[in-house]
Amino acid sequence: MNYSFWQYFTQVCAVPRGSGNEAGVRGMIQSFAENLGLSAQTDGAGNLFIKKPGSLGREEEPPLIIQGHLDMVCEKNEGTVHDFLKDPIIPSECDGWLCARGTTLGADNGIAIAMAMALMEDTKVSHPPLEFLCTVDEESGMNGALGLEPGFLEGRRLINLDSEEEGIFYIGCAGGIHTVCRIPVQRDMSMKGTRIMCTVKGFKGGHSGMEIDKGLGNAVKCMGEVLSGYDGAFTIASLQGGEKHNAIPRECGCILLVDDPGGFLEHTRAMTGLFRQRFPNEPCIKVTVSESGGAEAPDAVPLDVESTERVVGFLCEVPHGPVTMDRHIPGLVESSTNMAAVKMEADCLRAMTSQRWSDPDLQDRLTGMMAQAAAAAGGTATHDSAYPPWKPNPDSPLLRRAADIYREKTGKAPVVTVVHAGLECGVISEKFPSMDMISFGPDITGAHSPDERVNIRSAERVWDYLCALLEAV
Repeated sequence: MNYSFWQYFTQVCAVPRGSGNEAGVRGMIQSFAENLGLSAQTDGAGNLFIKKPGSLGREEEPPLIIQGHLDMVCEKNEGTVHDFLKDPIIPSECDGWLCARGTTLGADNGIAIAMAMALMEDTKVSHPPLEFLCTVDEESGMNGALGLEPGFLEGRRLINLDSEEEGIFYIGCAGGIHTVCRIPVQRDMSMKGTRIMCTVKGFKGGHSGMEIDKGLGNAVKCMGEVLSGYDGAFTIASLQGGEKHNAIPRECGCILLVDDPGGFLEHTRAMTGLFRQRFPNEPCIKVTVSESGGAEAPDAVPLDVESTERVVGFLCEVPHGPVTMDRHIPGLVESSTNMAAVKMEADCLRAMTSQRWSDPDLQDRLTGMMAQAAAAAGGTATHDSAYPPWKPNPDSPLLRRAADIYREKTGKAPVVTVVHAGLECGVISEKFPSMDMISFGPDITGAHSPDERVNIRSAERVWDYLCALLEAV
């Protein structure tokens, strides 16, 4: 790991940078750039802009933008002690990959920021004038990109480094929206039964866009199956699962009052076997039962029978997974929805979901599906944080040059396609219609989950290719 960008990746990992908490890492990078004599400033949204003059003889060429986002998804395994507001991420190497210890690594998109810092300092690579755009709050809804102020960017060519498969060039992406469903509930102190804690856990989780079609289990949806499949009497006192709108939930816990604890235990053992059979690549799945204390907090007071039935019905009926497939690109998801997180509040179940689509005409269909699911359970659905898709331009001059250089470097052509995930290129293309863009990056697996890791050699090959591309554009 002698490549300079690795030292900057370690520095980035040392600074907490969950979405909305990027001030520290932004300040660190801004000071770094200013110490190099580079111009650095922020806009009203908190995005960081840094400019580097072109190499000798290339000062008057059109600028090129290098773009990535500062924030990361903060997820950790059950039992992992880590405070994402103050604790550093400590990367460790395993069989040619870098990963973290029970948490997300933040290679999405820390690798892009590290490579940008290496380019800021580099004096050997010939390049046109460079503009580094480091956006904030990407993971929670593209909010930094949505707040971009056009006057800060001069370049009309952009390389986005927020992709996760080496050798694949993205020229389009999905748009999306967040939907929050609220199902009203009534509580009843008179409900009887043995109080237990049921937990569905051991799922791998993953990216709610790129991995929505991989057959991964959803802990919240599976909890709905556990509850709906029990033949005895029960009522829900508390329910919580998942955390982020852009991650498939890995765990879900529920405090219940049940009529027959032994019978419920046998039921959960059968459900564990069923889930492991259905999701053969997730052998750690299990449904557990434990005694729950007699907490008398308002959120632990059991629901009445009708509220319990409506909540369970919603968990079972709310859509999750691919909705339509692309008619032109085999195997590509065109639209999808992710049942991301649930939390029982004092007077309602709050369910957080996200929808994605490549065709804008599908937006109303997807949001309508969510509104219908909420209404069927007596609830409501509200939508926010919408962002647009990125329409492909197969005739892009930047793409043509990038593909030529890739063939020269590797002896093979890159795969040129679109991705069923949100990239800031979609927002940028709407704000700057003339922007010529491509997106690529190294092999990263398990993004948005504690299994996230980045392949070391892949990242180094991408760096070498990026430097070659800068010399050729």
